[in-house]
Amino acid sequence: MKCTFLILIALFFSRFSVAGVQPIYFTEEVFKLANKAIYHTGDPFQGIVNNLDFSIDTSNPMPGASSGWVNNVPTIVFTSSLLNVVFYTAEMAVLVMANSKWSNCYTDYSGYLRSAYMDMMMQMENHQPVSPLIPPERYGNSCEGIDKHYPFSGREKAIRDQNAANAITFIYLHELSHLYYRHVNFKTKKMNDEERRVANCTMRTQEKEADLLAVRKMVKFGWYNSAMDITVWSVMFNTGILETSRNSDLDHPTALERMSYTLDEARGAIIEAGGHISREMSEGIDEAKALLKKADEQLGQGDNIPSEVLRCDN
Repeated sequence: MKCTFLILIALFFSRFSVAGVQPIYFTEEVFKLANKAIYHTGDPFQGIVNNLDFSIDTSNPMPGASSGWVNNVPTIVFTSSLLNVVFYTAEMAVLVMANSKWSNCYTDYSGYLRSAYMDMMMQMENHQPVSPLIPPERYGNSCEGIDKHYPFSGREKAIRDQNAANAITFIYLHELSHLYYRHVNFKTKKMNDEERRVANCTMRTQEKEADLLAVRKMVKFGWYNSAMDITVWSVMFNTGILETSRNSDLDHPTALERMSYTLDEARGAIIEAGGHISREMSEGIDEAKALLKKADEQLGQGDNIPSEVLRCDN
């Protein structure tokens, strides 16, 4: 299975060897590869992908992916702005690997993406027009001159495409997992505080279930390196996963929490399947877990405060 996947990826890369990759077409090809793995292994997801209604919303400037059963039809929607963030993040990671002079661009632009996402959320809440993202080549400052690297080619393009494919594959399998579990997306605006706490804690649990199942599928399909790719989590940071997991009524775990438990799950699944995890990667996972524990302990110092803040038990 691992060899088959690598051959398919190589063919996929060669198909786009001259022209610049268009994220929408790229995503469709990535989905085809994922679906082939689902069918080849007889995975239970095949009952969903048989009838899947997938679309890319090019009109929504807010990066995101959503799924649900619409009239009993499994439905997934990606926004094209999400795909842009995937590519921006993958491209900057490749540039930093090639030349450390792009480190400030990576840091500054990632910070911009997160703040832009928060601004978008505020604009939506206030029923204002949502500002589209500024691409790196127009961001300026530390990213000045990045456009000279477009379109990517050769080894840089191959790495960029692989990292982007890893992120898109994980997000796709994550949304398929929501459909598989028939998770519920609660509407909380009209709920009272206790109802909202219960709903948001349920959604947070659902997010973890979908993360864990998605990464287990990647390991099942033999995509060990993809399951451990840190680029996936750089994308998650940059697409606005800013919610806190403790002392909060918000509906997602933090990106750090998600990265920690997902990579830990991947490590265990790979070892169980007879694969190997490098010492450096394993130590990195343990460091993330320790950092998360430290942050949780610091947040927990205020637990004795009579709180209007809502809490989850898990």
